[in-house]
Amino acid sequence: MKTNNNRMRNLLLTALFIVTASASSFAVPSGVSGLSNPGSTVCAKDVNGSLWCGLTKSDGTFNVYTGTVPPTTNWGAFPIHGILTIFNTACPQNSIAVDRDGPDGLGGFWLDVSCKDCVATPLGMVAWYPLDETAGTKAHEVIQATSGFPNPQNTTSPLDGSYFGSPVRLTGSYGYVGTAALFDGINDYVEAPSHPSLNFGTGDFSIDGWVKIDNPNDLTGVRVLVEKREQISNLNYRGYSLFLYNGKVSLQLAGGGYANYVSSLVVPADGLWHFVAVTVSRNSTTGGKLYLSQGIQGSFTVQTASFNPTNIMGSLDNTRPLRIGSITLSGPGSLLKGGIDEVQLFNRSLADWEIKPIIEAGRYGICKPCAMCQ
Repeated sequence: MKTNNNRMRNLLLTALFIVTASASSFAVPSGVSGLSNPGSTVCAKDVNGSLWCGLTKSDGTFNVYTGTVPPTTNWGAFPIHGILTIFNTACPQNSIAVDRDGPDGLGGFWLDVSCKDCVATPLGMVAWYPLDETAGTKAHEVIQATSGFPNPQNTTSPLDGSYFGSPVRLTGSYGYVGTAALFDGINDYVEAPSHPSLNFGTGDFSIDGWVKIDNPNDLTGVRVLVEKREQISNLNYRGYSLFLYNGKVSLQLAGGGYANYVSSLVVPADGLWHFVAVTVSRNSTTGGKLYLSQGIQGSFTVQTASFNPTNIMGSLDNTRPLRIGSITLSGPGSLLKGGIDEVQLFNRSLADWEIKPIIEAGRYGICKPCAMCQ
């Protein structure tokens, strides 16, 4: 599990430009699209009381184009214009009304009429980057944010980050928990300023997020997910890095010396969203654990790999910024090429029973703090 050699050190020091970017564009289909519980009945009701119902797909998505009543996967024709109420018959209280006379009448809507709720935030979260922005350069951090009511985009946090490059914003069915970011592996990443909350010293910590890889070539070499690390001198580093090494979920701890813990958990290049996490109890010889989810909402399985973090007992504190999708030793490098969402950091080691609900919540995610309420 532990590797500690020049080859790995150099990989983490060197940017790996493997695949050139290709332009991507995503269009929400004409109609009303959305997310609900897999296999549930979703209906569109017009002002006259007419119903157009159908069944969601295995991943919970639905598209209201055409269909029939009673419910079927074949939708019956519904008005192009007018007010429609969309609801899951199992939880009609979550209904959402849309007015198709507006400018989105031909471009469609994306709605979440699921019955399942988000899960409570585990204790000890110090930073959370939902990556829900659909435009602009600001990457909101929401745990330490001041209230933005009534507009959540007006929140401010000392940990707010900035987008670099031109990441694609994955919205609707292309995102995961709300909107997500798609990095091109060339110059896309997020950077947040150094802050005491992001320095874990000699203490415990956890990091998690969701990642999506489409092409096997995009897993080659080192691809950083989350890093805050600096070089003190030759072979002397301080900080932490959660990364993929040839697709394997891995962690570097650096507290004077350094150690790379490379697991056998491989993120598949299958275009699906996978939960990736690390929890570290620094004083325990069995205190390190890496997590990877497989499958889709409603049928997740979780793989884990344990390691001994006591090889590195020094402080992880440093003055470098936090980056999502890039190394922090100097300029950007070892850049992620793929989707990333819901990056969260904790100043404690989460237990299995705390990780499990986050994974099972899937697209519903962790409940946003009130600063993001509307």
